[in-house]
Amino acid sequence: MTAVDVSATVLAGFPSWREPDPEIHFPTPQEVLDDLALPAGQWKVKRKRADFETRQLPSADGGPATRTDNVLSVGRVGGG
Repeated sequence: MTAVDVSATVLAGFPSWREPDPEIHFPTPQEVLDDLALPAGQWKVKRKRADFETRQLPSADGGPATRTDNVLSVGRVGGG
């Protein structure tokens, strides 16, 4: 049987052209990881930003904008 790389990446954040809504809570990568409750020893964290990151990018009309987001990527140990 061939091993398959089973993985998932979660990205969260408002689009660069929209002002963040203070009423909406985007979970941190750790909150997402805790909520997934992945079985210990079966999954590994491939990439996790410790907190939200703000970066500069263009808005929908080409003007300057910022985006705040986070990233969590996990993969199954053993690939299958």
